[in-house]
Amino acid sequence: MQSIIESGAISVIAIAVMAAEFAGLAVYKRRTGRGPRLVPLAAFLLAGTCLMFALYLALNDGDWRGIAASLALAFAAHLTELSMRWRPQDRS
Repeated sequence: MQSIIESGAISVIAIAVMAAEFAGLAVYKRRTGRGPRLVPLAAFLLAGTCLMFALYLALNDGDWRGIAASLALAFAAHLTELSMRWRPQDRS
């Protein structure tokens, strides 16, 4: 387990799990018409994927610019997903 974490392979595994999760939910949505909206879900998973990529780079002595870019993209994806969920309060 230690080598999986130290090598960064854990982040690759996490990215693969997130891709499988999205694919499974997309198939479920297509077949049943139920499930989460796919665009906000994609933005949510993109944010997580970017964080996992930043972790991978950090564990493998990646360039700081790549890490910073991954974190910035994760933040942008997070803000995008948040804006899709935001609902104005009803002022009644």
